[in-house]
Formats: sequence, C-alpha cells, structure tokens
Amino acid sequence: MTASGCRDYTHLLGAFSDGELEPEKQLEVESHVSYCEGCRERVQLDEALRQSLKHTVKQAAPEALRARMAAAMRAELERGSAREDQHRKGGTAWRTIVPLATAAAFALAWGAMSRGPIARSTAGDSVHAGLGDDLLADLVAEHSRPLPPERTDPQGVKDLGQYVGVPVRPSNLAQRRANVHFVGGRVLPVHQERAAMLQYTVMQGSETRRVSVFIFDPRRIQVNDGDLTPHAVGTAQVLVGHSNGYSVAVTQNDGVGYALATDMDEDDTAAMAVASGAQ
Repeated sequence: MTASGCRDYTHLLGAFSDGELEPEKQLEVESHVSYCEGCRERVQLDEALRQSLKHTVKQAAPEALRARMAAAMRAELERGSAREDQHRKGGTAWRTIVPLATAAAFALAWGAMSRGPIARSTAGDSVHAGLGDDLLADLVAEHSRPLPPERTDPQGVKDLGQYVGVPVRPSNLAQRRANVHFVGGRVLPVHQERAAMLQYTVMQGSETRRVSVFIFDPRRIQVNDGDLTPHAVGTAQVLVGHSNGYSVAVTQNDGVGYALATDMDEDDTAAMAVASGAQ
C-alpha cells in the first residue's frame, strides 16, 4: 500500500481499534487493514501496547501516573502518525517507534510503582499470566459489537487452528444442539497471542440468541478466574459469571481453552461451553 493511500486511514486506526467509528466507516477501515500489511501491523502493535499498559498500570499505579501515561501514549501515537511518511522515505519503518515507546512506558510505570523488577519468562512459560481479565473483556466487547466473520465454511474455520496453536472445531456446538446455527469465525489478537472467535445463533422459542466462543491455547493465555464461580455440567467443570450484562463461561478440554459470552443464562452458557469442547 502506498503512503498516500494509507494516509487516508492512519488517523482512523485508533478509533477503529476502539470500535468508535460509524459501522460503515468501521467496515471500510477493516477492509483496508485486511490487505494493508503496514496498517494491520500498526493496529496489532497499538492493541498490544494498550493491553499491556492497561494491565500493568491499572493494578497499582496512582491516578495521576495513569493520566500522565495515557497522555504520553496519545502524544506518541500522534507524533508517530505525523512522522510516518518521513520514516517511510528514510527507510525506517514506523513500527520501530512503537516498541520503543512501549518499553519506555513500562520502565516509567514499574519504576513509579516501586513494585520490584519485571519478571522475565522463558520461552516455555505462559507470557500472559494474569491476562484473563483482558481476555474476558475482549470477548465480551467482541460479542457485544460483532464484526462479520472472515470465514463461514466450517472446513475453512478449522484451518484457523494453525494460527492459534490448538484445534478449532466449529461444528461441535451445532452438532450437539439442534437449535444452534454456526455463523462463522475469525482470528483475533489477544495481547501478543491469537485466539479463534466462533459465532453462533441459538433459537430459544421465538427469540434468537447469540453465542461467541474464544478458542485459545491455555498454556499461552491464562484466564483470571477470581470473579467466576465453579459450575458442574455432568462430570465437566465450568467457571461461570457475568460481565456487562452477558453470561460468560470458561472451561478446558484436552489442552484447549474455551471462553464463551452469550445472551443467555448461566446454565445454558455453561452447557454450551461443555458442548464446544466435546470430542
């Protein structure tokens, strides 16, 4: 994509990531991001920066520090947009600026918190310890404002497993519940990892309910279950709760993690979670 073509969209990427654009403009920017590698990586890095700092700062930073860091991030992103063409012409990609800004912000946050050194994980460790609140928040946000699925063919959706590191079986839920219809799926970034998001509709009487399922590798993405309650479905154990008016459920089966958000009650959501992971 040319710099002049991208210039029409760069100032919209922040609002696009936050879901604040009008639906028509949101779809237009999404279409551009889908084939423009530079803008797509910018959105992914911006999201990684926001999620990382949100999780780090919200735990213990004073209100004044959070406000200063938020202002600094906004200013850095604005300066990055203004300098984008200059870096392209000079051979230095804009994406090298964002990680440096992220590193500086982390240093500021952790230094101000005086919470000790940042723990370093090995390649085999989960890189998302304590990220579960972000995972569930992302799931509920996607469920409440769903984008059109990227793939609607079940076989094509199965292929998403190569991107998330665990099997994706879109037909499980529909095969086990006669009133469930599979809509489609897509891959979504979760911090520095990926999860598959599957969408379903469920007929309950005369009403149509929606179900969104995140499928993820629980070795790489951990769920904070502090606000969830254990719920038994047969011999399976599910964690259930509510978030922003939606029922949520989390379970694992055969090394695969499942997190659901639905418009239904906790019992139905828990049952759907078990059906999603059934072999």
